Amino acid sequence: MTLSSCSNSEHINRPVDSIARSTTAPAPTTRQTDANGVSLPFKTKFTHRWNSNNDGTLYEPCTAVNAEVLSKFNLSAQTARDVALADQQTARGCDWETEGDPFSSITQSVGNAPSLTEYKARQSGHMKWLPDVELANRSVAVGIITSGECTTYVASGTAVVATSATFHIDLPPEDQVCAKAIAFTAATINKMPP
Repeated sequence: MTLSSCSNSEHINRPVDSIARSTTAPAPTTRQTDANGVSLPFKTKFTHRWNSNNDGTLYEPCTAVNAEVLSKFNLSAQTARDVALADQQTARGCDWETEGDPFSSITQSVGNAPSLTEYKARQSGHMKWLPDVELANRSVAVGIITSGECTTYVASGTAVVATSATFHIDLPPEDQVCAKAIAFTAATINKMPP
């Protein structure tokens, strides 16, 4: 058996570091807009803010909630923060502080879930579930984990949109906290794809 050698004179005199540079993939860019090209109200540092844990809906709370809704709920647009604390986190959304009160806020985030019913079953160990409400002909789950916070949950695609009203000081009664979360959900639910 005869072996022949191949020679490629193009690479013979190239320094090793130039070969390494030519095969290194470019660093991924960090997306700063929603699926419609609307800019986020902050600069995210997370390359995988949109990921397989939260891609079940195109709804992006940070761009869907407009100035009119923020004003109606006395929320400061300047305080918009990303809810993600790590790259590739399930939660994708925004937190807005109440004007003049950094101890109360509304948060709206998206995370994939099989169905609202299954989501409720999975969370039943630590969530106090209240009766569901109906908004815009859609079922909305309402739950409480701790005093001073109430969260609604709406199915959107293969995800759930969670809206939390939170008070850290001077806690209003539970029904008032939940009324605020439900009202914010009502103001935004028509932007959430079913």
